[in-house]
Amino acid sequence: QCSTSQLVQQLDETAQRIDLSPDLRDEARFYLGCLAIELGDAPRASQELQRLATAEANSPFRDIAQFYVSQLQAAPRNIAR
Repeated sequence: QCSTSQLVQQLDETAQRIDLSPDLRDEARFYLGCLAIELGDAPRASQELQRLATAEANSPFRDIAQFYVSQLQAAPRNIAR
C-alpha cells in the first residue's frame, strides 16, 4: 500500500514516460488531475487536466478533461477538501 504522495509521484512519473503510448500517458495524467481534485489542489488539477484538454483530438481523455477544466474555472474553491 502506498501513501498519497507516493501515488502522486508514481502517476507523475508515468505521465512523463516517453516509452509508453500516448493513451497510457494521458490516462496517468487524467488520474493525476482527478487525484489533485480529491486532495483539494485546484492549481495542480487545472494544470494536469488543461494539458489533456488541449491534447490531440484523438485523446480518449480530452473531452472529460475539458469538462473538468470548465468546472474548475467556474468554481475553483468548491473542489473537495
